[in-house]
Parts: sequence; structure tokens; C-alpha cells
Amino acid sequence: MVSSYDIFYVIATKEGLKTIDIVKALNKSKSEYQNIFNNILELEKGGYIKRGANIKIVHNERSIKLFNLISFCIRNNMNYNLMLKKTMLEFLEKASKKEFFTIRDIEIHPQTFNFYTTLLSKYGFLLISSR
Repeated sequence: MVSSYDIFYVIATKEGLKTIDIVKALNKSKSEYQNIFNNILELEKGGYIKRGANIKIVHNERSIKLFNLISFCIRNNMNYNLMLKKTMLEFLEKASKKEFFTIRDIEIHPQTFNFYTTLLSKYGFLLISSR
């Protein structure tokens, strides 16, 4: 399934596209058109893009930061869809308030905690001192 981050990145790198062009750029079938269009509407509502004859990026601080973050993840072979997931961001917010933390410090399912800590460790954002 295509995320709004995937769509945003395609629009940012190939500005001036129509929705069908985005579908083709993502190598999706025409059956995904409505899902992609819905994500485009969400991006427009968020102020990241502007629709007209063609879809274009709104060059503001938020869209530039999002583009830079996605680009950083791509350059470093990181899954930006996981890194920018709402629950991951909530986890990072809670974890970043402490120098050392355990699962007791962050109320989250143990499997999710393990998944997030393993992922962050793999990408070099977290040093696990003890399991």
C-alpha cells in the first residue's frame, strides 16, 4: 500500500504531475488511483502540496523539512514509513526524555517495544546497553 510519504516524495522529485502520473511513477495499477488521490487530498489539507492543472509542492518550512527527512532516510537505506509512523514518533518522544529507559518507562506492547528498539539500534539511533 502506498503511503502519503511515498506520494509526497514523488511529487517533490518530479514536480508538475497529474494523479495518473503519480500512479505510474509508483508502479501501481489503476485500481490504486482512488487511494493515491485520497492521500493527495490529505497532503493538500496538510499544506504540503497544491493541486491545480498539475500537483505541485508548497515550498514552506514544513514541506522542506519533510522532504529533507525522507531524503535522509532514502540515502541511508532507512524505511521512512516506519520512522515517521505516528506510534514510532510517540515512542521516540517518550524515549528521548530519558537518557536510559526500559519497557517499564514507556507504556507500550512488549513486541512493539522490541521492534522499535531493534529498528532504532539497526539504524544507529539507539545504543542498547543491556537486554
